[in-house]
Amino acid sequence: MTARVHSFALRIDLVSGLVAARVLKAAPEIDAGTLVQAIVARRRADGDDAGLIAAPAPAAAFADPGAFDAAAKAAGLDPRSIAWDVRDLALDAPRLAALASLRARGWGLTLRTGPGAAPALAGRDRALFGAIVVDGAWRDACACPALAQRLAAAQACGALSVWGGTGAPDDVRALQAHGFDAADVAATPLRQLAVARARSTEQASSFSIR
Repeated sequence: MTARVHSFALRIDLVSGLVAARVLKAAPEIDAGTLVQAIVARRRADGDDAGLIAAPAPAAAFADPGAFDAAAKAAGLDPRSIAWDVRDLALDAPRLAALASLRARGWGLTLRTGPGAAPALAGRDRALFGAIVVDGAWRDACACPALAQRLAAAQACGALSVWGGTGAPDDVRALQAHGFDAADVAATPLRQLAVARARSTEQASSFSIR
C-alpha cells in the first residue's frame, strides 16, 4: 500500500535558523501502519540527518496506546525522534489519558490549535506537549489579543511555540514579536535549506518562512 503522504515541511528555529524538525503532512484517513512505514522510509532516506520528525497521531495511538507503542518500536521508530501531533479540539479525558501513556513511554507530543481557540487544557495536561503549533491565517493570529498570552503559557511549560499557518510575513522578527519560536516552511524548493546556515538574528530575519 502506498503511503498517502502529501509532503514534508521543515520546522525552522527563528533565532538560529536551524532545522528543528521535519513535519510530515498526511491525509487524515491514513492508517497507523502506513504512517509508520512512511516515517521509517524517511528516516532511512535521511540517515543521520533525519533529526526530529513530527507526524499526525493516528487513531490507533488513542485506541490502544500500549499496542501502538509496541508496534511502532518494532517497526524501527525511536520515541526520542518522533513527536505525535494532535488537535486540541479533539482532546477529551480518554484521549488525554492515552497521550499521557504515550508520553510515559518516551514519545514526544505536539499540540495543534487555531489562533483564536480558547485554552482547552489545564497546566498539567499542557505540560505533556513539547510544542504548540498555531495554524490558520496570519491575519487571524494578528487579530487575536489572547494569542501571546497562550504562547507564553506554553513556553512556561517548556513548549516550543510554532507558527504552522499561512500568510505570515517574510520578516522573522514579526513572528518573534507575536511570541513564536519557530515556523513550518515547505521543504522545497531546496534553496530554503540555506536557512539552516543562518546563525545571527540579522541573518535569520532575512529568510522567507512561507
